[in-house]
Amino acid sequence: MEKKKIFRADLLTPEDHYQPGVIEVIVRGIILRKGRLLLCWSKRGRMYYFPGGHVEYGESPTQTLKREVREEMGGTISFARPLGFLEYRYKEKGRQRHEVNLLYEATIRECVLCSREHHISFAWLLRGQLQKANVLP
Repeated sequence: MEKKKIFRADLLTPEDHYQPGVIEVIVRGIILRKGRLLLCWSKRGRMYYFPGGHVEYGESPTQTLKREVREEMGGTISFARPLGFLEYRYKEKGRQRHEVNLLYEATIRECVLCSREHHISFAWLLRGQLQKANVLP
C-alpha cells in the first residue's frame, strides 16, 4: 500500500502545496457578525472562501486561525470552537488537490477589512448573497 504524505508547512515551500500526494490541512473560520458572513475573495481564482490557512507544524488549529487572521487582515480572534471538517478534492491548473478543512466557529474583534496580502480582499456577505457568490472551502 502506497503511503501518502501529510502536509507539514515547516518542511514545504508554497509550491509544494500543489504536489501530488500531499494532503493539505487547513483551518477555516466561520465568522458571523450582524447577519453577515466574513469571506476572503481570491483575486486570482475569482472565488470566495472562508478565512484561515494552513496548519504549521506544532501549531493547534485555534493558533492557526488566530495567526492567519492576524497576518491576512490584522484582526484578532477572540473566540473559536470546532464545528467539524470538510474534505475537498479538486483539480487546479491540471493538478489534483486534496484538502482537509477544519471548520471553526469564530468571533473577531472590531477591525478594518483591509487585506495585508495583495492576492486577497475581504467582504461581509449577507445570507442571500451567498447563493449567487462562488464560495468554495
